[in-house]
Amino acid sequence: MNRTVAFSLIIILVLFAIVEGSSYLIGKSVFPSSIIFRPSFSATEIADLKSQYGDYLGYRDPMNGWPFKRDEQTDRDKSGSRINPSFTYVEGEEDCISIYGDSYTWSSEVTEEFAWGTVLSEFLDCRVGNFGVGGYGTDQAYLRYLDNDDDHAPIVFLNHQSENIMRNVTQFRALTNGYDLESPPLSFKPRYILDENSSLELILLPTFDREDYPEMLVHPKRYLSYEYFLPGGDTGLVRLSFPFSWTLARSLGHFHIKAWLADVPWFLEFYNPDHPANGLDITANILLEFRKNAADRGQIPIVTVIPNGLDLTYYRKYGAWPYQSLLDLLAADGVDVLNFGEGIIERLANDDPCSLFDNCSSHYNEQGYRFLAEIAFEEITARGLAPGAAMPPETATAH
Repeated sequence: MNRTVAFSLIIILVLFAIVEGSSYLIGKSVFPSSIIFRPSFSATEIADLKSQYGDYLGYRDPMNGWPFKRDEQTDRDKSGSRINPSFTYVEGEEDCISIYGDSYTWSSEVTEEFAWGTVLSEFLDCRVGNFGVGGYGTDQAYLRYLDNDDDHAPIVFLNHQSENIMRNVTQFRALTNGYDLESPPLSFKPRYILDENSSLELILLPTFDREDYPEMLVHPKRYLSYEYFLPGGDTGLVRLSFPFSWTLARSLGHFHIKAWLADVPWFLEFYNPDHPANGLDITANILLEFRKNAADRGQIPIVTVIPNGLDLTYYRKYGAWPYQSLLDLLAADGVDVLNFGEGIIERLANDDPCSLFDNCSSHYNEQGYRFLAEIAFEEITARGLAPGAAMPPETATAH
């Protein structure tokens, strides 16, 4: 080998090492763990993880995973509802309405007097039970309803928040968001799948030995047979591995990055009827089953969709809802869905939808939740379910 060839090979190797080293550092430190999968634990961390998972098995909710039994429920009354300062809970007295869903039902980021369940109570002059739980999928909200034998409210809402379509196809929420080891990832949940007859089949909360927990975090595919967001799967979540430059290249196919480049909500593709996660059919079936079971219990079911800020800005830009396919699918089955988005857009007029949020990618502010209460009230009144209730004051809709 002559010197020129040898020198060229050395230059190529040096450049390759620089590219790979830089790619490793970028993949390790710059890209979020929700896009590049890279769990790594020290011996001390492994011991702590085992201990914390062992404790978790003792305090988790046996059906839904959370809320945890150990948590101080100072913000809930004895019925499990968020405290309603306008109507104190009295054991044995029925709520006039109960509402189920996630943090948008609970009304995160506002105090209890501004939660839309509380405001709706004031409009109706009766107690609304708010059984929302932060982080829930539509599946968990439905299971919470099924498990609440003491709920005899004549009207019951199941609120599907648009992003929930992703939560409905996961067993481990941490995989959709990336691991945060400041607090151990313990967001395990049940989920539904569709059997060969296209009927719902419940997959219970994942359980494994505490000794296996650290390995599960590194190799979730070995323990979560019904998890859609596995590394190496359809979502584009890739494991950090050599060649690292190829890892970075493949990560550009992650659904978050594709949505960002297209300037659309990251959950939009999950509403595609042909999406491999099958979230659309699963979500529609959950809402249909809720409707049937509530009617069997003698309650009036109201199925809703709550938009987030991304939905509202998308509608303003394109004149369509990201979740329109779900509305159409339910309408074909005769379900009259309350789409809160329509009433919100009407109330906003020409105002910026982001004015209803402190952060347009987060939860509603006080005005946004008041809009939800007004829209729910109007729906109940239009259906003739709230005789004698007073209309909300005109100042409620000022913007």
